[in-house]
Amino acid sequence: LNASQPEYPFINSLAKGVSNFDVPQHLTVNFVWNAPSLHSGMAVSRFLLSGWELSGIFTAQSGIPFTLLDAGARAVTGSSQGGQRPNFVSGPGCSSPQKAINPGNVADYINMSCFSFPAAGELGNLGRNTERAPALQNFDFALFKNNNLRGEKLKLQFRAELFNVLNHANFIGQNST
Repeated sequence: LNASQPEYPFINSLAKGVSNFDVPQHLTVNFVWNAPSLHSGMAVSRFLLSGWELSGIFTAQSGIPFTLLDAGARAVTGSSQGGQRPNFVSGPGCSSPQKAINPGNVADYINMSCFSFPAAGELGNLGRNTERAPALQNFDFALFKNNNLRGEKLKLQFRAELFNVLNHANFIGQNST
């Protein structure tokens, strides 16, 4: 729902904001480890203990920005963006729009007491992309067993892949209404 065209092109204060794909912190670490193989010993033990490979990908990043919208069209602008912006209301626990979120509380992520509906026929004062979705953390892991059958002509691979091994819920945000 974040558009490349500004919703209100003649009101610069509402059109300014961070990019839709702004992610200030992003870390990805990956690894592949080929376990040492046995070159001597019995054929059965060489087959069972050789050819193992471990790999993984860890990703951590801060949340993506989004614009908070209300479902109504109180300003009567004829905008087709799917909603209009609310007013930000400064108060206790609401020092800035960026502080109006509860990162540890998924059920009540946005502090709704920091926002109000604008008066009929008026635009809300909340800027573009002022909120951030929760951060993302993910670890994917894979275990492989590579076997050569008939020399190099025929290969057999056992593969086990585990996604989101940490079982961390990642809530990637869409625009909220």
